[in-house]
Amino acid sequence: MPFDNQLVILTVKGDMLLQLLNHFTNSHGLVVGGLRVKIHDKKVQSVTFTNGRTLQPDETYTIAMSDYIADGGDSANFLKNAVKRENMNYLIRDSLIDYFRQQGKSGQPLTPVSDGRISIE
Repeated sequence: MPFDNQLVILTVKGDMLLQLLNHFTNSHGLVVGGLRVKIHDKKVQSVTFTNGRTLQPDETYTIAMSDYIADGGDSANFLKNAVKRENMNYLIRDSLIDYFRQQGKSGQPLTPVSDGRISIE
Protein backbone atom coordinates (compact mmCIF):
# COMPACT_ATOMS: atom_id res chain seq x y z
CA MET A 1 0.00 0.00 0.00
CA PRO A 2 1.44 3.38 -0.95
CA PHE A 3 0.38 5.27 2.21
CA ASP A 4 0.53 4.55 5.92
CA ASN A 5 -3.14 5.27 6.54
CA GLN A 6 -4.45 4.57 10.02
CA LEU A 7 -7.80 2.99 10.79
CA VAL A 8 -10.29 5.47 12.28
CA ILE A 9 -13.71 4.71 13.75
CA LEU A 10 -16.29 7.47 13.38
CA THR A 11 -19.75 7.75 14.87
CA VAL A 12 -21.95 9.77 12.51
CA LYS A 13 -25.60 10.65 12.12
CA GLY A 14 -27.47 8.98 9.28
CA ASP A 15 -27.63 12.17 7.25
CA MET A 16 -23.82 12.44 7.37
CA LEU A 17 -23.46 8.78 6.35
CA LEU A 18 -25.75 9.45 3.39
CA GLN A 19 -23.67 12.54 2.54
CA LEU A 20 -20.54 10.36 2.62
CA LEU A 21 -22.09 7.74 0.35
CA ASN A 22 -23.25 10.38 -2.12
CA HIS A 23 -19.87 12.11 -2.01
CA PHE A 24 -18.02 9.00 -3.15
CA THR A 25 -20.75 7.93 -5.54
CA ASN A 26 -20.23 11.23 -7.37
CA SER A 27 -16.44 11.37 -7.23
CA HIS A 28 -14.14 8.35 -7.26
CA GLY A 29 -16.50 5.46 -6.77
CA LEU A 30 -18.09 3.85 -3.78
CA VAL A 31 -16.51 1.01 -1.83
CA VAL A 32 -18.54 -0.23 1.14
CA GLY A 33 -19.12 -3.18 3.39
CA GLY A 34 -22.02 -4.06 5.65
CA LEU A 35 -24.70 -2.39 3.58
CA ARG A 36 -26.41 -2.39 0.22
CA VAL A 37 -26.74 0.80 -1.79
CA LYS A 38 -28.97 1.54 -4.78
CA ILE A 39 -27.76 4.38 -6.99
CA HIS A 40 -29.68 6.21 -9.70
CA ASP A 41 -28.22 9.10 -11.73
CA LYS A 42 -25.13 9.20 -9.46
CA LYS A 43 -27.29 9.70 -6.36
CA VAL A 44 -27.94 7.22 -3.56
CA GLN A 45 -31.59 6.17 -3.63
CA SER A 46 -31.62 3.68 -0.77
CA VAL A 47 -29.35 2.18 1.87
CA THR A 48 -30.09 -1.14 3.56
CA PHE A 49 -27.84 -2.68 6.20
CA THR A 50 -27.07 -6.39 6.34
CA ASN A 51 -29.52 -6.73 9.24
CA GLY A 52 -32.33 -5.52 6.94
CA ARG A 53 -32.74 -2.08 8.52
CA THR A 54 -32.68 1.04 6.38
CA LEU A 55 -30.64 4.16 6.96
CA GLN A 56 -32.40 6.69 9.17
CA PRO A 57 -31.18 10.33 9.07
CA ASP A 58 -31.40 10.90 12.85
CA GLU A 59 -29.88 7.61 14.03
CA THR A 60 -26.17 7.22 14.74
CA TYR A 61 -23.90 4.77 12.94
CA THR A 62 -20.36 3.59 13.54
CA ILE A 63 -18.13 3.41 10.48
CA ALA A 64 -14.47 2.55 9.85
CA MET A 65 -12.29 4.38 7.36
CA SER A 66 -8.83 5.77 6.72
CA ASP A 67 -7.55 8.70 8.71
CA TYR A 68 -7.01 10.50 5.41
CA ILE A 69 -10.74 10.53 4.62
CA ALA A 70 -11.74 11.12 8.27
CA ASP A 71 -9.44 14.18 8.32
CA GLY A 72 -11.34 15.65 5.36
CA GLY A 73 -9.18 14.31 2.55
CA ASP A 74 -10.67 13.93 -0.92
CA SER A 75 -12.99 16.88 -0.12
CA ALA A 76 -14.73 15.03 2.72
CA ASN A 77 -14.36 17.97 5.13
CA PHE A 78 -17.86 17.37 6.50
CA LEU A 79 -16.52 14.30 8.35
CA LYS A 80 -14.66 16.58 10.74
CA ASN A 81 -18.09 17.18 12.33
CA ALA A 82 -18.64 13.53 13.27
CA VAL A 83 -20.36 12.83 16.58
CA LYS A 84 -17.31 10.88 17.80
CA ARG A 85 -13.90 9.87 16.50
CA GLU A 86 -11.67 7.07 17.72
CA ASN A 87 -8.11 6.76 16.38
CA MET A 88 -7.19 3.09 16.40
CA ASN A 89 -3.41 3.57 15.94
CA TYR A 90 -3.55 0.59 13.60
CA LEU A 91 -2.41 0.75 10.00
CA ILE A 92 -5.03 -0.34 7.48
CA ARG A 93 -2.29 -2.38 5.82
CA ASP A 94 -1.70 -4.26 9.10
CA SER A 95 -5.43 -4.89 9.55
CA LEU A 96 -5.54 -6.50 6.10
CA ILE A 97 -2.43 -8.59 6.79
CA ASP A 98 -3.86 -9.74 10.13
CA TYR A 99 -7.18 -10.63 8.51
CA PHE A 100 -5.59 -12.70 5.76
CA ARG A 101 -3.29 -14.45 8.22
CA GLN A 102 -6.29 -15.37 10.37
CA GLN A 103 -8.16 -16.64 7.32
CA GLY A 104 -5.09 -18.65 6.28
CA LYS A 105 -4.99 -20.38 9.67
CA SER A 106 -8.46 -21.76 9.03
CA GLY A 107 -7.18 -23.57 5.93
CA GLN A 108 -10.16 -22.42 3.90
CA PRO A 109 -9.55 -20.81 0.51
CA LEU A 110 -10.54 -17.20 -0.01
CA THR A 111 -13.47 -17.14 -2.40
CA PRO A 112 -14.53 -13.59 -3.19
CA VAL A 113 -17.97 -13.15 -4.67
CA SER A 114 -19.86 -10.30 -6.23
CA ASP A 115 -22.74 -9.93 -3.82
CA GLY A 116 -24.61 -7.02 -5.36
CA ARG A 117 -24.03 -4.64 -2.46
CA ILE A 118 -23.96 -1.73 -4.90
CA SER A 119 -26.51 -1.55 -7.69
CA ILE A 120 -26.64 1.21 -10.26
CA GLU A 121 -29.93 1.78 -12.00
